[in-house]
Amino acid sequence: MKVIHTVINREQETNEVQVYIGARALKDQIGLILPTYDLLLEHIEQMRSVSLPQRQGETNNTIGIFGARGTGKTSAIYTIREELAKNEGINIMLPIIEPDNFGDNTKILGSIVGLLKDVVEQQLEAIKECHNQEDFPDYFNNCILKDRNPLLQKMNELIEYHLYTESEYRTLLIHNYDDLATHIKKSSRLLVPDIHFKQKLGALIHEIVKGQASLYSHTDPVMIFIFIDDIDLKTAKCRELVESILQYANHPNVVTILSGDYETLTESLLQALLKEEGLQHLIDQHPGSKFELNVNEMRESKLELNVKETTRTSVQSSKQISIVERKRELSHEYIKKVIPPARRHQMVNWTIDTIPNFAFGKRTLATQLEELLGEGNIFAYRENDVLNPIRNSYQIFDERPRGLVNVYYYIHQINLLKSEDSFNQLTEEDKQKKLFPVVKSLVDTIITSSTKLALQQHDFLEKCLRWGSGAENTYIDYRHIQGENGLCFLVICDLLKQQLHGIKFDQEHYYNAKQSVLMMLSVDADDRTSLDKMINLTESSSWTYRLYKAVTGIVRNTDLRTSLLLLELLSKSEFKTYYYESYLDEERDAKDRFVFVSINKLLQLSTHSELLKELVHRSHDNQDKMLSETFAFLRDISTTTSEYSSTERIFLRILKRFDKTESNDNEKRQLFVNTFAYIMKQAEKNEPIGKVDLREAYIETRTKYDRQIHFIKGLISDILEGKALDERAIRNMNKIIDALGGALYRQTTGNLNVKLQISKRFISVWNEFHAGYDGQDNNSRYAQTKIAVKKLWENGMVEFYQYIDIYKKIRALANNNKVRFGRQEANKLLAALKQEVRFNTDLFEQGQSQLLYQVGTYIQYASSEVKEDADFERMKEIMKQRLDIAYEEAKKELEHDLEQIGLTLQDEELNEPGDGNDR
Repeated sequence: MKVIHTVINREQETNEVQVYIGARALKDQIGLILPTYDLLLEHIEQMRSVSLPQRQGETNNTIGIFGARGTGKTSAIYTIREELAKNEGINIMLPIIEPDNFGDNTKILGSIVGLLKDVVEQQLEAIKECHNQEDFPDYFNNCILKDRNPLLQKMNELIEYHLYTESEYRTLLIHNYDDLATHIKKSSRLLVPDIHFKQKLGALIHEIVKGQASLYSHTDPVMIFIFIDDIDLKTAKCRELVESILQYANHPNVVTILSGDYETLTESLLQALLKEEGLQHLIDQHPGSKFELNVNEMRESKLELNVKETTRTSVQSSKQISIVERKRELSHEYIKKVIPPARRHQMVNWTIDTIPNFAFGKRTLATQLEELLGEGNIFAYRENDVLNPIRNSYQIFDERPRGLVNVYYYIHQINLLKSEDSFNQLTEEDKQKKLFPVVKSLVDTIITSSTKLALQQHDFLEKCLRWGSGAENTYIDYRHIQGENGLCFLVICDLLKQQLHGIKFDQEHYYNAKQSVLMMLSVDADDRTSLDKMINLTESSSWTYRLYKAVTGIVRNTDLRTSLLLLELLSKSEFKTYYYESYLDEERDAKDRFVFVSINKLLQLSTHSELLKELVHRSHDNQDKMLSETFAFLRDISTTTSEYSSTERIFLRILKRFDKTESNDNEKRQLFVNTFAYIMKQAEKNEPIGKVDLREAYIETRTKYDRQIHFIKGLISDILEGKALDERAIRNMNKIIDALGGALYRQTTGNLNVKLQISKRFISVWNEFHAGYDGQDNNSRYAQTKIAVKKLWENGMVEFYQYIDIYKKIRALANNNKVRFGRQEANKLLAALKQEVRFNTDLFEQGQSQLLYQVGTYIQYASSEVKEDADFERMKEIMKQRLDIAYEEAKKELEHDLEQIGLTLQDEELNEPGDGNDR
C-alpha cells in the first residue's frame, strides 16, 4: 500500500488550524449540518430591512436552531457570530448566554440587563475617544464626557426598574420609607413594573442603536444580537425564558437566536405549566415520562390512557390526562409565539455522504484517514486524482459532531506522531510497539463515540476483538461479527489490521463473516427480507437475478475494500436497483451496461493488479456458482458485437414480443437479432435475401405489406426533409411494428430450420473448439462435449431443438468451474453461436423482409438511441482481453502447482465430484 507523505508543514498547520475537542465556527461546513444556514442569514437581513425607527407596533425577531444533543447547535451559533462579526459596526453581539450555567439566584432577564450594561460601558468609552463629538451634542460639556449623559441615564433607569420586578427589592422598598407621601410615591412604581421596565428597555436599545450608528457613520440599521444556547437543559428556567423573551424580543432592533432540543423544550415547559397548576404529582408519579399521549385517542375516549394509572379510577385519570393534554397544547402555543415556526431551523445529523467532509480548515476526515492508512484504503478511492469516499465504510463514525470530533482529533494526533522524526527513526518493531496503545485507543474512541456502536461495545470487545498486550497476541474472532452493526465492526477490524501487523484471525471465518454481512448490502433495502428467496431463485435460471449473481460473485470472493468499492460504484445507479429479476425487465439492457461499466471501473481502481486472475483461481478452488455467473456475464457482454447490439436496439419493440417466460424464447430472440442484422446488411449492399431481392427495380410482386411499406417510406422522406412527425403518424407506425412482431412470434412456433451462417470467423472458432487439447482418453468434459455437439452438426443445417441442445451444451462447458480443459474454447464458440446463427429466410412471408428493412431504416433515422458507442465498444474489447489473459495465467499457474506434486490438469478435473455448474 502506498503511503501518503503530507507536504503540509506540521508546525505551520498547528498554528493556522488548531484541532481540538469542542464547539467551533464551521465556516463552509455549516451547510452540511444546517442546510438552511443561508436562509437564516437572509432572515436576519429581512429583519434589518424592516427595523425602521418609524415602525409602529411590536415585532418578533426570534430565530430558533433546534436539534438533538451533540448535533452541533453551539458550533452553528459560533458560525453565525463569526459571520456577523464581519460587520461589527452594524452588529452588536452579546456574549452567549447558557442557562444551564446559571445558579438558582441568577435570572435570564437580569443577565441580559448585565450584558447590556457592558455594551453601554464599551460604547461610552468609544464615544469618549471619538473625533466627531458634534454627533453627540448631549454627551459632552466642553469636550468632556458628561457623567449624566443620555446613554448612562437610560441604563441606570433600566437597572432601577428591573429591580422593581424582583420580589426581594419590592419588599425592601415597601418597608423602607419615612412618611406616607414617600411611601405612596415608592409604591406607585411597583404597580406596573413590568410595563415600565419594557419601556425603559426599549428606550435604552434605541439609544444604543443610535449611538452605534453615529460612531460608525452607518446608514444600515444597527441590530443587537442575543444568543441563548441550550435553552432546554434546565427545566426550571424554561418558563422564565419564555417570559423574558416576550419582555425584550419585540424590539425591531433586537434579534434573539436560541438553540435547543424542541421536544425537550416542550416537555420542560409542560412540566413548568403543570407545577403552576399544582399538578406536580403527575410528574412525580411518572418520573422521566414525556407524556407521549395519543391526542386523537384521548379526544375520542378520555378513558383510553397511554400513561398507566394504578391508583385512580378511569374517570379521575381521564380528567387529569385532559389537563395534561391542554397544558401540552398550551406549551406548543407558547413556543409558537416565542419562536415563530417560519424562523425555526433544524439541525441534521452527519451522514455517510457528509461525514468524509468533516474538517478542521481544509483537512477533511477523508484526507486524514488517507494520511493514516495510505492510498487505496478502505475509506476512499482516487479517480483522476480526486479523492472519493467509499461511503459504507463511514458507518463506523457517529452521526453527530460531538462524536465525530473526538475520532478526528485522535486520528490527527496519530498522524502527528507518525510525522515526528523521532518516530520515523525507530525500527519497524519499535514503531509497532509505539503504535499499539494509540491505535487501541483510536478503536476504543470510535466505538465509544458512536451512539449505536457503544451499545454493543461489551459484546464486541468480549467476543470479537480480544486485545492482548501487543499485536502478536491480539485475536479477531470473526464468527461473532454479524447483525445490524456487523459491517461497522468489519471495517474497524480492517482498519486495525492495516495499522498493526501480526494480528491473528481465521481467514475462513473472515470470508464467512464478510459474506453474511455484504450479501445484505448487495440488495435493495426492500428486498432484504426476501434475500433467501432471491438466493434460491438464482439456482433456477441463468437469467434470474443475473446481475445480482454477477455482483455477489465478486463481493463474496474479494477482500472487504474491493467489495465495498464495487458496492460504492453500484450505488451511483440511476435505477432503484442495479439488478433485475428476469430478462423481461424493461431496463435490462441499461442495467447490464451499467453493471459492466462498474465492474470495469473496479478493475481500473482496484489496488489488486491481478484481481481477475485471483477470481479465476477462487472460482476453481471454491466452486462458487455465483462467481461462475460473474464470468459468464462479463463474457456475454464483452463478446457481444456492436452490430448485434445496435440491431437489438433498432428492433427492440419487435423483440419485446419474445420477452416471455416460455422455454427457449430468449434463444429465439437472439436468432431474430442475427436475422434482422442479415436483412439490413444485405439490403444496404443491394444483395438479395434468399429468393427475395430488396432493390427497388425488382419489387414487382404485390404483397399485403405494400401499403405499410409505402407509409413508412413517406415517414422516412419527411424525416430526411426535416419535418416533425405528428403523434398520429407515430402511433400508426408503432401499430405496424407491433403487428409485425406478433406475426413473427406466431411464425416461430414448433420446430424450425436454422441456417448456420457460414463465415470465416465461425469456421475458425468451430475448428479451434474441436482442435483444442482435451486431455487423454476422452475422459474430460471437454472431450465429451466435442463428441456430443459434432453429432448434431449436419451439412450446416440443424433443427431448432438441435441448435438449442448444442447451445446449452457449450454454455454448460463454458460456465463449469470444475472444468480444466476447453473453457476458453467453449466461451469463444458460445459467442459465435450467439451471433453467427440466424433463421432461414424461408421463414418469412412474402413482403416481410422488405417491411423489416423499412422498419429498421425508419428507426435508425427517427431514434437517437441506436447509435454505436465507440467508448463502450473499446471497453468491451479491453474486458475480453483481460478475461483471456486472466484465464491463461491462472491455468499456467495451476499447471505449475500441480506439476510440483506430480499431478496434471486431467487428474484435477477427474477428481472433482459432481457436474459443477452444468446448466
